[in-house]
Amino acid sequence: MAEMQRAEIHDLCLHARLIAPPNMAVRDFLQMASEPPFPHSIEKSMAFLELLRVLCAEATSQADMSNRLPVEMEPQLTNLGKLIAQLPLESQLG
Repeated sequence: MAEMQRAEIHDLCLHARLIAPPNMAVRDFLQMASEPPFPHSIEKSMAFLELLRVLCAEATSQADMSNRLPVEMEPQLTNLGKLIAQLPLESQLG
């Protein structure tokens, strides 16, 4: 089993949000790995991190003027999330 699939998913998602480009979704960033975690696990973890208030959903892109698409929401790190990402603890313990 790949290390990425054995790692604590919440910490993996938190650190991925920290290092991924701001305009890239965490799930897209993690899917670039050779053996990525399951997409359902990523989505559940991102929701959990929002409950912990280490992530906050905010608009990251404007509506596409040609197609009038809705604004997509991609969670960003909160100040608390930035601090917890630096601690050598699981997200829940931070």
